[in-house]
Amino acid sequence: MARFDQAVPVLQVNDVSVSMDWYSKILGFDGWTFPKTPPYSFALLSRDGIELIFQRQAGRERTAVTVNSGWAVYIRVTGGHLLELAVQIKTHTTLLSEPTRMPYRDVEFTVADPDGHVIVLSEQLPDDADVPSATE
Repeated sequence: MARFDQAVPVLQVNDVSVSMDWYSKILGFDGWTFPKTPPYSFALLSRDGIELIFQRQAGRERTAVTVNSGWAVYIRVTGGHLLELAVQIKTHTTLLSEPTRMPYRDVEFTVADPDGHVIVLSEQLPDDADVPSATE
């Protein structure tokens, strides 16, 4: 029987170049595009074993960005540096939510990419980490 190895989120974006630049600058992803010259229709980005795919939305002109209400990508972080990562990201863009301990123990914060996709960054930090708790 085949073994599933990984699922890769595919995000529909208005401009692959803009999205690649944001994910590179804000989250440290690197990747490649197709075709090799703009306008790109597709990109594969990766960092630390995480992969994301961007697919250009054909025929859609860039309009005012609306932040989606639901999560698009949930990234688990390790190493105990989630709070430092939140501070680093805040120097480049606004957080939708500050680091908060959730009822299921993860500490999470959210940010929106240029297309309004909500990205959650999460880590299980020690109980004495200086973060507020979410109300249930």
